[in-house]
Amino acid sequence: MKINASIATKVTKRRSTTIGTLVGTRFQTELLEAIDTWRKLQPDLPTRPEAVRRLVEAGMYHDINQDGSQLPLQLINQQK
Repeated sequence: MKINASIATKVTKRRSTTIGTLVGTRFQTELLEAIDTWRKLQPDLPTRPEAVRRLVEAGMYHDINQDGSQLPLQLINQQK
């Protein structure tokens, strides 16, 4: 019997190597579809969790105050 050497192998995505706090969130269908659409437009096709992280971070950077006050991530990093 001849064995087929061209059997497709499953590509597995590695989990993040960073340690963080798990935040469980439920999304309505429309929002989840919007997240999936956004992530499919990205050149590296991030996972859903990575897409959510990127969108949250982008929203935080976008919401800079007119008076030039620091962003939440900058404040957190200064406290460490």
